Amino acid sequence: MGYTDTNASRQGSLNGAADKWSLFLKVFSGEVLSLFEQKTVMKPLITTRSISVGKSAAFPLYGSLGAKFHVPGQNLLETGNGYVGDMKFAERVLNIDGQLISAAFVADIDDMLNHWDVRGPIATQIARELAYYFDKAAMQTMLAAARTSSSPVTYKTSGGQDLVGTQITATGAGFSPGDFITAAYAAAAALDNKDVPSEDRFIILNPTNYWKLVLCNSPYVQSRDYSEGNSNVAKGVLHELAGMRLIKSGFIPNSDQTADADGTSGNPLSIDAKYSALSGDKGTTVTTVSGANVTTAMPNHSIKNDPFGGGNGYIADFSKTLAVVGRGEAVGCVQKHDIVTESERKIEYQGTLMLGKLMTGFGVLRPECAVEIKSTS
Repeated sequence: MGYTDTNASRQGSLNGAADKWSLFLKVFSGEVLSLFEQKTVMKPLITTRSISVGKSAAFPLYGSLGAKFHVPGQNLLETGNGYVGDMKFAERVLNIDGQLISAAFVADIDDMLNHWDVRGPIATQIARELAYYFDKAAMQTMLAAARTSSSPVTYKTSGGQDLVGTQITATGAGFSPGDFITAAYAAAAALDNKDVPSEDRFIILNPTNYWKLVLCNSPYVQSRDYSEGNSNVAKGVLHELAGMRLIKSGFIPNSDQTADADGTSGNPLSIDAKYSALSGDKGTTVTTVSGANVTTAMPNHSIKNDPFGGGNGYIADFSKTLAVVGRGEAVGCVQKHDIVTESERKIEYQGTLMLGKLMTGFGVLRPECAVEIKSTS
């Protein structure tokens, strides 16, 4: 019996179109986007602004106005009468950092297109790497907000306090659940004193310390007399502390990262200290050769923002950090583009390059909305 050619059902073709892989690329993109959203803790919390052109965005900052009882017969517009306030404004410019890329090369194209168990883990890991960076940069910027000691606008709160960050040291070394609970209530009071709204406040701490809180048997977080429905030890659930949502994340830093500034660690959150003197997009270093100073251009920076002000990007000494507390308005994120995925067949390598990329930048907006809880050592 003779055999002739037949029509093949091409799973990746959109309605029989010539591109037989178009549907596969879309699924890959969807996997990365959805997993990125699932993995990020900070993305829904902070203030984000997207830009289509340019390299930076200006975030407006503003103070407030006072109030005064009116004296009958006085002109409201007369400056000396003090009815019309002089509202103060400022701005914070956040730059786009370099383009962050997570990529994988799949050597067997047919396996990638037809076996979901191969492509799925690749998409998962790409999303994770991008989400991990996003959370690390955002959390460390929020710690920078808590350490901000100068107000961006010349305005004081209703209680006469400056709009600056707050650092609270818990009594004792390391993490003590009892001391941490006391510090959390102190953090809530600090936010109250700076007129920070009580809604949507949060506490982010690492999983180890979160579970210590769950097991601490404190009446302030577990007793029905104090906190009905707030926790379930068997399920490992602890919802709130001092009226603030508890969030656990492995990306709360707990080490001194300033050693990464020498450029040898490859920390993507760091500006190499050798390049801290900016000249456009490039850094410069001055060396002495035969008694004369020679200025050498350094490679382009990846990190353009410097929230700590030390010339090292998003890194600092976090060896005593226990948690970050506050509201998302403390941190701003400017993004050139959200997650973008690409997949390209490389004939010369007989495989396909898959990648996801992200282009963002982070900075301090409202430091009064951030509190750092620290240990003594």
